[in-house]
Amino acid sequence: MRQNIAIFVALFLVLALGLWGQYDLSPARFRLDFSSVLYEVVMLFGLEGDWTLNVTLPWQLEFARILAPLVSVAGLLILLTRGAWVGVTNTFIRFWRDHIIVVGLSERGLQFVQTCQGAHRVVVLERNPDNPWIERLRNDGVSVVVGDALVDESLRAVSAVSAKHLVTFCGNDGDSVEIALTVREYLTKQQQSVGNRLRIHLHVNATRISSLLEHYAKFYTDQQVAEVDFFSEFELTARILLRNYPPDRFAQYFGQSQVHIAVFGFDTLGKHILIEAVRMCHFMNGSKLRFSIFDNNVAQKTQELMSLHPNIETLCQIDQIEMPYLLPLQLDAISSELLCTVTEHVICLPRDDQNLELALMLRAILIERQGCNAPINVRVQRSTGLAKLLEATENEPEIPDGIFPFGMLDEILFYENVLGDRMDELAQAMHEEYLARRSNISSNDRLNSSLKSWQSLPEPQRKSSRLQADHLAAKLRAINCRFTTSEDEFFKFTRAEAEILARMEHNRWRANATYEGWKHGSVRIDGAKINPYNIPWEEMEASEQDAQIGAIFALPEMLRSRLGLGIQREFYIGVTGHRADKLDRQEVDETDIKQVLEQIVGQHPERKIVLVSPLAEGVDRMFAKIALDQMGLVLHVSLPLPYELYQTDFSSDESLQEFKTLVGRAENYYEMPTRFGNVETLASHISGESNEARNHQYALADAYIAQTCDELVAIYDGNADHGKGSKEQMVKQRQGGIPSQYQFPADFSVRPKPLPVRAIHAEKS
Repeated sequence: MRQNIAIFVALFLVLALGLWGQYDLSPARFRLDFSSVLYEVVMLFGLEGDWTLNVTLPWQLEFARILAPLVSVAGLLILLTRGAWVGVTNTFIRFWRDHIIVVGLSERGLQFVQTCQGAHRVVVLERNPDNPWIERLRNDGVSVVVGDALVDESLRAVSAVSAKHLVTFCGNDGDSVEIALTVREYLTKQQQSVGNRLRIHLHVNATRISSLLEHYAKFYTDQQVAEVDFFSEFELTARILLRNYPPDRFAQYFGQSQVHIAVFGFDTLGKHILIEAVRMCHFMNGSKLRFSIFDNNVAQKTQELMSLHPNIETLCQIDQIEMPYLLPLQLDAISSELLCTVTEHVICLPRDDQNLELALMLRAILIERQGCNAPINVRVQRSTGLAKLLEATENEPEIPDGIFPFGMLDEILFYENVLGDRMDELAQAMHEEYLARRSNISSNDRLNSSLKSWQSLPEPQRKSSRLQADHLAAKLRAINCRFTTSEDEFFKFTRAEAEILARMEHNRWRANATYEGWKHGSVRIDGAKINPYNIPWEEMEASEQDAQIGAIFALPEMLRSRLGLGIQREFYIGVTGHRADKLDRQEVDETDIKQVLEQIVGQHPERKIVLVSPLAEGVDRMFAKIALDQMGLVLHVSLPLPYELYQTDFSSDESLQEFKTLVGRAENYYEMPTRFGNVETLASHISGESNEARNHQYALADAYIAQTCDELVAIYDGNADHGKGSKEQMVKQRQGGIPSQYQFPADFSVRPKPLPVRAIHAEKS
């Protein structure tokens, strides 16, 4: 493609240069006989330029008659020698090092290769010479070798000995496994050095076979030459969904103490979402997950899952709701009692159009019910089209309608998700810290294989370390921290924080051990799946608890030294104030707002400052703009009402566009639960009277901010009778005087110690 574009651009430029020269030579002829003028210039490309010999030519034509035949010959040579050029470029692959080999040019393989471009050097090994995507990749500058991965010569052609990663996209799980065995045998014959150990990533459709092979010791021989792991797009999709849209956050926003996920569609992806949630979703309050499964033949599908993973039902609560056809009438039959406890919905039917249709129907039904407006996650496999309809790209205006797309293939098959280099580095560092902590234990490989080095570690133990690394973000959320690329060598966890994280990690590890079928016993025996630490945290000896807490204390330094990552505490600033109509005769000075923000930032220079605001008209948006544009702070938007209702508060189309623009710049947004009414009661307006249900929703948003933010900034006009935004009300709420109807009892993260309210006085104009 690039070569073709270059040829056409060169032809066009020389043609334009020749026509320019013809115009300078004779403007009148150029206008009256353009076809002849054009013909003469075109003839230059065919070495037919005799007409130029007896004419004094302008400089443009002089250049054109020289360049035209050169462009023609060069273009012809490129087209005729493309095959030879491919052979020449492929020869140089034998000298590559640390590159990625992709075996199998399926649609998934193509997607993965495209995410690697610009970041990694990639060569594709494809068996079918008629694969239409071969030419496409070659035109994009990607090297493609036609050959069979089961043949030594093909592996030699792609320099498998020197590669860093080999990724298969064969479409057949048996073929992938056979390729892994062949490549490992080839590397052994080549006496591959340990320092250049290849990582082989096998794409599988059925994760059952990969799970069995992970525990089959014979498959993991010769790990010194190649490390083999499996990945599935369904498993990756589930894990990235839980990573990007943390269920604990949704539950906290909704004031629920239990994560309750409603899953619509319980085929392969739906089952993986449940499995990965059971393995990853372990939070500070230790509550058990709850799932409501909506599908046809739901009992049979659930039983199939239980037969493969019999311990799952001990780790979560599963409700089965038979629903043959997901139509509005059937959705409407779901009880409000159940929907009020759901903290998020996940729609994962087979087709994107089915998922979108169901999401729109479900959203309409949820906002018709009081307190049922939990967010909806919708699987959409293409980033273009439906995904763009549901969510704008970063920093573009966003309509916060509570519907979030997930599962886009270009995101799921992004090279870092598949290769997992950073995650593996972190997992390896954690394992080495574990080995150092257990150095006083005599190792018997047959009884405790986890005491081996990372290179010799069985795949189940490596996978366990990767899950531990993946869970770090959830742990940090519990204590209001996040990863940062700025290294803070002085960061340290408090004892209370370290104990929270150690307890969470033990609960996660124990749930995964239970999922894998491990039991408690006095001595660890891998073959019998017995582990003495498979007991509740409270029952462990104090010395073991202290050892695990010590591992948490060592984490910041390990992240800094091994990965160049830091941990940063967050500091949340809540903004509340009188509505615009209450301040129509007041004036708030932007200098005062900036001064307050600068004071807070100056008092907490080591923290990530997050502004939480409903973005109401007036001072809320003034705060947001100053925070984003002048202070570089992070914005979270807390909507007191569903967008369908909230946007009716805005005074003009310009105000609505400003709101959407600010939401698009926010890190995230969320709706308050509609505790005080549905779309009808919250939307109704009586002339001359306020809507009490709507007012309660605004008070609920204020109360959430008061309960969850470190600092509260209130715009105050000196009149305590205004209610919302009055200093007296905010002080009362910060001191714990929040009425029960406005409370958010969820305990998924540490609550801040309330600081005095910072008041900005609005001056009368």
